[in-house]
Amino acid sequence: MPTAMHKTTIYLDDDTRLCLRRAAQREGKTQAEILRDAVRRYERETHEGLPPGVGGFRSGRRDVGERAETLLRAATRKRKWR
Repeated sequence: MPTAMHKTTIYLDDDTRLCLRRAAQREGKTQAEILRDAVRRYERETHEGLPPGVGGFRSGRRDVGERAETLLRAATRKRKWR
């Protein structure tokens, strides 16, 4: 199943716009493909991993996904939410 695409407008100075156009012609890709590739590469190179605590523990429960809202409300009421 293809990924949904969303239109985004960006502003480029003349030099950057020319670089993008040349890169697209050289690679035989659309300018949008060049930009998507560049954003993904940037993310890979600068991504620092998951925030602390995300996926870093096991609750021992198998129903957390289905009961997430209920569990969060209960934790808030008990002031266990930080």
